[in-house]
Amino acid sequence: MKNLALFTIHLTCAGILAGAACSTNNKKTRLKGDWQSAKMATRLKITERQFAMGKGLVKDYYLKGGTICTSTDSNLSNTLFVIQQLNDRSRLQLLAPDFVAMAFVR
Repeated sequence: MKNLALFTIHLTCAGILAGAACSTNNKKTRLKGDWQSAKMATRLKITERQFAMGKGLVKDYYLKGGTICTSTDSNLSNTLFVIQQLNDRSRLQLLAPDFVAMAFVR
């Protein structure tokens, strides 16, 4: 009876861990794509590995919570963009490092 209880507990924990490991990062998939500012002045292109804003400003990035951390050529200095709003209706609002809110639409 002890073995059955231990087996059930281990199987349940393994299922939970496998489910968490196999889930996709939904925020990153919703973030990818071509974006334009609400005033159509700035273009933003986000791919799996790169964050390009405007012309010629291409950076590598990673997500840490609700923040996009970017760096140029793998330097240690990071630029942080805080994701204020990201929804399924194609709206993205970022807070730039100089505390200016930028709104983008697809």
